[in-house]
Amino acid sequence: MNDSHINVLDCHQLVETYAHWLKEKVKVKKVGEFCELTTPFVDRHNDYLQIYIKATPSGLLLTDDGYIIRDLEISGLEFNTERRKNELYNILNGFGVKLHGDCLLEHETFSLVLRT
Repeated sequence: MNDSHINVLDCHQLVETYAHWLKEKVKVKKVGEFCELTTPFVDRHNDYLQIYIKATPSGLLLTDDGYIIRDLEISGLEFNTERRKNELYNILNGFGVKLHGDCLLEHETFSLVLRT
């Protein structure tokens, strides 16, 4: 690869390499109705981030099970004013994420072929 230029094939190879690395690093465990994905990414406490996924009739439901909001609140950031709540909703909406209680939720509507 040329140091000063990168071509499309190089970019595709980078994506393939990253996808392979991520696939190797993510750990999967069944937890009730959910699959728990433990990612190789860490939070500010150096704990691995976990995502919970559940198949629904309309697609996949992804959640953090309330981890992010609870961690922010434990750290002293409370969403107790309209301004703070609006700011939180604006940030979440930018990523297509909803708040349900203290859980961050994302609903993907693509279909998934599940093995039985």
